[in-house]
Amino acid sequence: MPAFSALFYFRIGNWLARTLLLSLYRVHARTLDIDGLDAIKPGSSVVLMINHRSSIDPLLVTYLASRRSTLLTAAGEWARMWPLYHFVHLAGNPIADRDAQDVLYKHIFKAFIQMAAREGTNMAIFPEGQLPRDGKMQAPKLGLFNYAVTADPRQAGKLYLIPVAINYDRVPEEDQLLANPDATYRRQGAARRFASAISATLVFLTRFLLPRQAQLGNACASFGQPFSLSEWQSRKDTDAAKSDDPRAWVSALGNEMFQQVARIIPVMPSHTLAALLLSESQSTWSVQTISRKGMQLMHAVRDRGGVTCFPDAECDHAFTNAVDEFLRRDLLSIDADGLVTPNPDKVPTLRFMANSVSHLLEGV
Repeated sequence: MPAFSALFYFRIGNWLARTLLLSLYRVHARTLDIDGLDAIKPGSSVVLMINHRSSIDPLLVTYLASRRSTLLTAAGEWARMWPLYHFVHLAGNPIADRDAQDVLYKHIFKAFIQMAAREGTNMAIFPEGQLPRDGKMQAPKLGLFNYAVTADPRQAGKLYLIPVAINYDRVPEEDQLLANPDATYRRQGAARRFASAISATLVFLTRFLLPRQAQLGNACASFGQPFSLSEWQSRKDTDAAKSDDPRAWVSALGNEMFQQVARIIPVMPSHTLAALLLSESQSTWSVQTISRKGMQLMHAVRDRGGVTCFPDAECDHAFTNAVDEFLRRDLLSIDADGLVTPNPDKVPTLRFMANSVSHLLEGV
């Protein structure tokens, strides 16, 4: 169980998160319902349901929410290593073990989450549970979400739910995720897992210590429309306080929220460019054609209610800058005539990027 330290969270932790994030990314936020956020009653508990793209996700969301409140996030197995678990506990976060078979552990963990919800703690939940190895969203696991929303059925009016979607130009774990396309790494020996974690940490620290700012591009989080649990139950004609088996309505609520998360994932020029390069319609592209078709796709996503993120002050240069970045990363090549061709060796990387928004580009 955590031992929250206000000094660590608001002074040291917030400074570390801000410094780390801004050294890696240009951070953007899209709020789809500001009035709805301001209308949340004081003393209420807020549950954010968020897609999982990177280990940076909790830092990003906590940083963006830090001006309003603290956030409780259940850390994964990566946080069990020394000295990480000390920092996680000081930030007020428990460490979740989704594979635990110990009944006592499960009961204590559930009791802690429900106590926090009843006391008005705000939570960030990543229901996918692990990072996607192909870039696509994974099926949600609603155990932790179930604990939070069933904490006190009599106070459904004080529990607010907000879908949140995150996306990045590039995630720090990209190379490791592509090198391990499945979860077999979990069955490796402890020594090998530890060596892999140390290696990834050293690469991460190297990036952090480099003087260049926003070296991984842009990060964007979009906050959807908040609603109270009692409002949802009234809309669905469900009374949680009188329900003998909450699993049915919790599953319906969780899946509905996760669908909302999928609809508001930010689409950036880099993801659209990756999708265009993988398109079967043509193998070579001029930069002008990329800019024209890319803008058409982005506007089509926005017209269908999606969220777009143009990081540049002038949108006209967004795809030109994306092409330049892809050239630096050797994701594509350009010939003497100015025609762009994807690098065959980097197709998995392009597919990983495009998959994060492929469901939003279908039929566009």
